[in-house]
Amino acid sequence: MGRPTFVEVNLNNVMKNVSNLKRIASGAKLMAVVKADGYGHGSIQVASAALDSGADWLGVAIPEEAEALRHAGIGAPILVLGGITPGMEETVLKHGLRQTVFDEEGVRLLENCAAKTGRKARIHIKVDTGMSRIGIREIGELMQLARFIKECRHVELEGLFTHFAAADAKNIAFTLKQKAVFDDMAAQIRKMGFSPMIHAANSAAILRLPQTHYDMVRAGISVYGYYGSDEVEKIIPLYPAMEWKTHVMMVKTLPPGVSVSYGRTFVTKRKTAVATLPVGYGDGYKRVLSSRASVLIKGNRAPVLGRVCMDQLMVDVTGIEGVKTGDEAVLLGRQGMEMIDAEEMAKWADTISYEILLSISPRVPRIYLHDDDISANAAR
Repeated sequence: MGRPTFVEVNLNNVMKNVSNLKRIASGAKLMAVVKADGYGHGSIQVASAALDSGADWLGVAIPEEAEALRHAGIGAPILVLGGITPGMEETVLKHGLRQTVFDEEGVRLLENCAAKTGRKARIHIKVDTGMSRIGIREIGELMQLARFIKECRHVELEGLFTHFAAADAKNIAFTLKQKAVFDDMAAQIRKMGFSPMIHAANSAAILRLPQTHYDMVRAGISVYGYYGSDEVEKIIPLYPAMEWKTHVMMVKTLPPGVSVSYGRTFVTKRKTAVATLPVGYGDGYKRVLSSRASVLIKGNRAPVLGRVCMDQLMVDVTGIEGVKTGDEAVLLGRQGMEMIDAEEMAKWADTISYEILLSISPRVPRIYLHDDDISANAAR
């Protein structure tokens, strides 16, 4: 038996999510974004499941993430969504990656490296329509870059894209304004004789703005079973792919007036049954969850008592009958009729579901479940 704290990743749920997203993508290609180790789920495993269920492309943030996918034998088109700096171009070309650019310097790096190696560099221009992150803001700058690309013999303009800043907000006015700016940019590029793949829709836009689907959509958080915000309509079912579990390490009963954990921030007011769990902020269970969060034990919610420690935390199991060492505790996921998802945990921590999923430390083992494994694992 291994460590009693672990994450289960249900790859069947990933596949269902991708299939459902592909179904509503208006015939567009679908990119599954697997950056940051697949949002903490495991990039290689998620990428394979996504491609098996209909994804056409993969998206990463940096070339090294794509390199790991190539070493695992994944040959699908991969777009590096972040910018390029000197030293990255060799990895991009060696592994046949598509690279985001937004200035002549980035294009020149790829042109020079491609000329030396005899390869073709395929690029996607990022335009900034309101995110104010990376990308070209002005049409004049875009035209200047496009003219430079025409002069490059070893660079092919394969794509043009933008990113929506507030597609998951109830009011979509700003997103529609971004779309209008983007449409003007795309029209100008076409007038110059280019025919790039056009893409803009993130998870929220896939679900609620079919007019932004263009040639390809980019699914991020939705691949992993989340809608991105409470303001996104749940028009298709999405299934959380990650569950985080541990086991009770010790149970003790404390009398009134006894403090629990560092700083004595919690003191019992009554006779209290306390279970200690072998998980803490060293595993990614955020310290801000101290005295805010709950876990599931025997299908009941057990509140976190006092401060979360680096490697352990304590929960109140008073009133939960028969709790003993070795009992399963669910930090994230379903147990019986109760469920704690990343959105609920994010509200406790005053953050977003993305950060919750990404916060779980690499020292927490990942267990990958397929169809045949799920029922067997439930009976463990």
